[in-house]
Amino acid sequence: MENKIINIGTFSSINNQKEFFLDTNVLYWYVYPRYGVTKKGVKHQAQPYYDFVDKLVSDGNPIFTSVYNISELLNVIEKNEFDIFKTLNPDTHYNIKDYRKDMQERKKLKKILQTTLNNIDNTCSVLDFSFTYCSLINFTKSFEL
Repeated sequence: MENKIINIGTFSSINNQKEFFLDTNVLYWYVYPRYGVTKKGVKHQAQPYYDFVDKLVSDGNPIFTSVYNISELLNVIEKNEFDIFKTLNPDTHYNIKDYRKDMQERKKLKKILQTTLNNIDNTCSVLDFSFTYCSLINFTKSFEL
């Protein structure tokens, strides 16, 4: 199988059966509704990826991600929501643990995480597989000559 680099800005899928796998960053930009709130320039950086995935979705290409990407995504979202909270509440001196204990903020975060998971369900098939530390060790050992 030959892999080639393509320009996603000009990509046109002729084969809508071609499968694509979304990594955590692309998931973040595509399924998280508040991805660009705290960082300037992120929307400009993310737009080509957003447009690319949008085209894949509209063309009906199979799109996949994994539970590991989603786990990482949920942690990134929590951190981003905490950053938004700090920006909007500069006089509240919360650390991340305080933020997690605030019931009002937990409810808001839960709603955002649920929306994100719903967006994932509507966009991707999630690959749920078991992966062990032993697998990583064996992979590393496979590089021995």
